[in-house]
Amino acid sequence: MSYRIIKSTCRGCHSVCGVLLHMKDDKLVGVTGDPDSPTSRGYLCIKGKSAPELLYHPDRLKYPMKRAGARGENKWQRITWRGGKARKATTARELLDCGISPIRVIIIIMSNKKVSVI
Repeated sequence: MSYRIIKSTCRGCHSVCGVLLHMKDDKLVGVTGDPDSPTSRGYLCIKGKSAPELLYHPDRLKYPMKRAGARGENKWQRITWRGGKARKATTARELLDCGISPIRVIIIIMSNKKVSVI
């Protein structure tokens, strides 16, 4: 059983704090603030501290899903990574073809908002 600490950054918000990832074998067992980080100086908020719980939560999505029923029915179907990327690309192309600016298209795609293309 090996224990190691890896320097990294937390991407839980816009601050991008420096963190120390505590690994036991190949499993993340803890996250602490990196005292050498110029942005956080060792401080770590609750989002960063909860990274192992988020990573290993049993309900975490591990692959792309597509709605299989009406909105709100909570019915989903697993799709391939290639299929998920193709769906995003198709949506982006439809928005761009309607004259929506590229930056707005990125924001819409990243937010996963349902947008009606008229």
